[in-house]
Parts: sequence; structure tokens; C-alpha cells
Amino acid sequence: MQFSKNFERDYCFYLSNRNIFNFSGVVPKYKAIPDECGYTAKECMFYIDSCGKNIPCREPELLSELLMCKASVNFHIKMWADGMKREILFEKDLDEIQQRYGCPDWLTTAVKNQCKSLISEDSEVNNE
Repeated sequence: MQFSKNFERDYCFYLSNRNIFNFSGVVPKYKAIPDECGYTAKECMFYIDSCGKNIPCREPELLSELLMCKASVNFHIKMWADGMKREILFEKDLDEIQQRYGCPDWLTTAVKNQCKSLISEDSEVNNE
């Protein structure tokens, strides 16, 4: 199976950080479907990401860890954005986080965009 460079980048990030980002406060949307004859965790992750389709997996524990990592990263994006909005987390802190965990560029972009969104929401509420 051929994977895009972006998927490979993200998969490697989740794989190497699955023991660090392992709490999200929610149950991941997808749950591994164990099957000894199923697909690899990587293939299952690809199908979930690209098609929204959950398929049988021969590495269900690894897939569960990857899905939790992804959910946890999304949770952290929200927390970091809130920290930036409240001015208790700064861009240099975000750069340090990116360096420490090898975060893809899209992650810091997502934090900054989420922060702008939170500030905009606050502004709209205050103008009502």
C-alpha cells in the first residue's frame, strides 16, 4: 500500500509520541476491530484518516494507542491555544514543544489558528 508523505509524517509523529500523548478526556471515535488476518495498524489508521472507515486490524493494541495519541494531540492543541489566549503560553514555548516532541508544522499552525478563533469568539461575546 502506498501512503502520502503527509500521512507518513503524521504516522511517524503519532507512533513516536504514543506513550507521551495518551490522554484526551474523551473516548476516541474509532475503536480497533481485532482480527488476526486483518490489516496493519498503519493501514487501519490510513483508512480511518482518509475514508472514515474502520477495518479489521491485526495490531489492535497499537492502533488503539495511535488513535488515543491523535485524540490527545487534538486535546493538547485546544489546551495550548487556550494558554496562548490567556497569555500564559507564548510562541517560544510552542517552539520548544515542537522541538521536544518533533511536532509537524501543522500542529503549531493549528494551535495559533485555534487561539485566534478563541480570541474572536470572546470578542463577539463582548460586543453583544
